[in-house]
Amino acid sequence: MSNFNDYTVSWICAISTEYVAAQAFLDEKHERPEHVFTNNNNNYTLSKVGRHNIVIAVLPDREYGTFSAAIVAKNMLHSFPNIKIGLIHNIRFKDIVFLNQLLAILRTVINGLKAQYKIKRHQLLKAAIDNIFEKKLRLRKKYKRPDSIRNRFTAEINVLCFEIKTAKLMNYFLCLQNYTAIAAAVYTKNFFYRILFNKNKNKKQIKKAFSDS
Repeated sequence: MSNFNDYTVSWICAISTEYVAAQAFLDEKHERPEHVFTNNNNNYTLSKVGRHNIVIAVLPDREYGTFSAAIVAKNMLHSFPNIKIGLIHNIRFKDIVFLNQLLAILRTVINGLKAQYKIKRHQLLKAAIDNIFEKKLRLRKKYKRPDSIRNRFTAEINVLCFEIKTAKLMNYFLCLQNYTAIAAAVYTKNFFYRILFNKNKNKKQIKKAFSDS
């Protein structure tokens, strides 16, 4: 059974689409916990990315927003007391929200990640996603990048002037949302690879951030 004290990073997903995308990029997947503390209703996936043991949770179905995320985060901290950094992956509001924005470690890692992707963003992103699609073929249909909306509908009816039907438009944006989820998971994994913790530091700060949210 996994030791709750070994997990130092939390990753909270707002919807199941993001939860699936997050799990696709794990380096290791650990056994699920056999029990959690009383009144903790979170659904957990225990894992490892790079050098970090990570606990992932998803918000309850159709319960979105910061209030629901705060409850999940507080429950997570009760069961996993050594969490140092928490992230919310939420494509409905902002791709990745860092729960403790005051930590210098987050700001420096973000800058390093920006530099990495500014140089080779499209190549890195495409390579990572294509690699996952080769390993997990079932994800390709749902999470692949949609064609541009104009190209898609022009190809379907072979004219330049067209009227977009609501159903087709909604389907396009759903596909775009799915692709955004898997792209954000790529960025998050690279973020984890860049994190270096200082010993016994930042633990109180992340707990305060969860408490104040």
